[in-house]
Amino acid sequence: MTVDRRSEMLLCVEPIFILAVVLSVAAVTPFALPFLGIATEVGRARGSRAPEGSAELPQSARDVEASVRRRLYGGRSGAVLVANGTGSAPVRSGLLIHDRYRLRERLGAGGMAGVYRAHDELLDRDVAVKLIADRFAADPAHVERLRREARLCARLAHSNILVILDAGVQPRDFIVMEFVDGLDAYQLLRRRGRLTPGLTVHIIAQICDALTHAHDRGVVHGDVSPSNILLRRADGRAKLADFGLASRTGEVVRTQPGELLGTPGYVAPEVLWGSEPTPRSDLYCLGVVAYRFLAGPTRLSAGDADATAPLMTAARPLPPLAEVCPDLPRGLAAAVQRAVAFEPDSRHESVAEFRAQLIGNHRRLSPAPSASATPPQPVRAELPRAA
Repeated sequence: MTVDRRSEMLLCVEPIFILAVVLSVAAVTPFALPFLGIATEVGRARGSRAPEGSAELPQSARDVEASVRRRLYGGRSGAVLVANGTGSAPVRSGLLIHDRYRLRERLGAGGMAGVYRAHDELLDRDVAVKLIADRFAADPAHVERLRREARLCARLAHSNILVILDAGVQPRDFIVMEFVDGLDAYQLLRRRGRLTPGLTVHIIAQICDALTHAHDRGVVHGDVSPSNILLRRADGRAKLADFGLASRTGEVVRTQPGELLGTPGYVAPEVLWGSEPTPRSDLYCLGVVAYRFLAGPTRLSAGDADATAPLMTAARPLPPLAEVCPDLPRGLAAAVQRAVAFEPDSRHESVAEFRAQLIGNHRRLSPAPSASATPPQPVRAELPRAA
């Protein structure tokens, strides 16, 4: 075969080979992309993130938003599955639990359990009973999560943490807790629209005490939000509740596909990216709570139940509080802004340091320590009466 003939054959084969390679890549790409994860996109976005408070959403932030959307619900624009969303079937009033606790009324619900006001017929007192939903009663993963909550809470003993009184398995798994006669901070925020700096510091300082106690014992709450802060009407004491998503420091938290552990709009960005919850992620959650207390719920871009809230949290920082609410004391706004810093290393070292900065920049208020000397007046004067 002559050289010219061989050259002609190569010229014919080369385009065919290139076309085959292109078609192969096109066929494989749709199957390969879902397995690439979001680490590369997040790293790229973190390197070129918009400055804090930027009103624009740069392309890098959109990359992060798309990544989180894919991880949470496959790129769909529908609602995200939330671990603490309502899902427990109601239980009839009058049901007797453990031959002792008679259910009276439903107080609320989580993703796997309902919470009921009940009467302890042995000790003649009201309690709160968290009862696993019927459809999860036979699910080992959900049962273990409820039992873990009881075990972790049993390690804690603090006046600003809801007390666990009992636990059992009949007629299905349950936890008995102290009953708080009052309302939660989410209800208070909805009624008032915005809390005063004095009331905000009074509540947040007490929750800082609760979290410091938990963190010192290796427990990360994982879901600090207004609905998990209970305010006792008798003396205004704040109680941190619902350790259903709690974990030990450094422990790997296992989730179901499409499950977000936490309340939308309050989850720390690094947790949305896939990192494990830490004391600093608890600090971020509490910082957002303080931010919302001071700014009001309508001043943020996403509400508690908004499916886009996790995406906004992952894509960009909260706007500077000092600009959103210029009437606030500058030191107070700065303390809250540092707690909600996008990068964990830019936040306070601990919730105790956050508490100290809050009090140091607002000394005219009582520090609201967790001891019995906690002055009740700042909260009692502003708590609305029961409807």
